[in-house]
Amino acid sequence: MKKAAELSMLCNVKMLLAFEDLHGNLIQYSTHGIFDPKQYFSGNKALTAYEFTSKHVSACVEFLKG
Repeated sequence: MKKAAELSMLCNVKMLLAFEDLHGNLIQYSTHGIFDPKQYFSGNKALTAYEFTSKHVSACVEFLKG
């Protein structure tokens, strides 16, 4: 989560992160305190979604840098 916070500040992006730990717990991080994806992205005028996997980390970082 520290890296997510750093990336959001470095790239000036809002971020919603959710993952499952090894014990099956859902862990969530939000830069704006909204954790429901539908609520988080409601009103967003961006019509294009970009999806990245762990195989695309470098491409994702370059994309966010612009």
